[in-house]
Amino acid sequence: MKVITYTTPVKHHDKDLPKSYVEFVGTYGYGTYCGLIHITAPDEQVIYGTFLDDHFWEFNDNFTESDYKKAIQLASTIDGDIISYIKNKPEHLFILPRNSEHVLSFNNLNNVLAFYQKEYQYTDIYFEPHFERKVEQFSLISDEGLLDINIIHNKFLNEFNYDFSIRQEQPKYVIEKIGGWIKFDLVYKNSITISYQLVEESNNEYSKYLEYIAREINNL
Repeated sequence: MKVITYTTPVKHHDKDLPKSYVEFVGTYGYGTYCGLIHITAPDEQVIYGTFLDDHFWEFNDNFTESDYKKAIQLASTIDGDIISYIKNKPEHLFILPRNSEHVLSFNNLNNVLAFYQKEYQYTDIYFEPHFERKVEQFSLISDEGLLDINIIHNKFLNEFNYDFSIRQEQPKYVIEKIGGWIKFDLVYKNSITISYQLVEESNNEYSKYLEYIAREINNL
């Protein structure tokens, strides 16, 4: 797994937490896996507080109504699935799907990640730490319509180097020295997004990319 530079490992000493989760955040910290799964601090309020009035999932012996009321969120997906655990069942991780009534159970976080990797048919495996992350989006929508993203995209490829790229239809060009990437939306053609980490080690390299995109948009 490629890690987009600067990480801050998080050490948990709660013995009730799943071991695989503790090991993962103890190595990589909190962040986003493959742009799909947001791995965060344990949250005891979000599940029961959000879904208090309705039962969205079927209960069984493996995941009871009592379990649901005690479930603690550890991660969520871009499509609204919740990844959780229950303190008296730390050997299990439960997925509460947004679009299904059937709760899924896994015995470690790696198997959860592998499930989603297969589900989304994702081949670019990377982790993007949340640590000091900033995201800025540039709109290409003007009064006359859309500005030509292809002009800026091609000039970027000619003028800058990058460490590796993710996807093709909406390419993210990863630049490790800024701890992030630049994404050109070649599907909708209406935006360019820059993600970077605001840390001393980056020597503010991100600013030249921000200035470049802004300047090129103004020149169109």
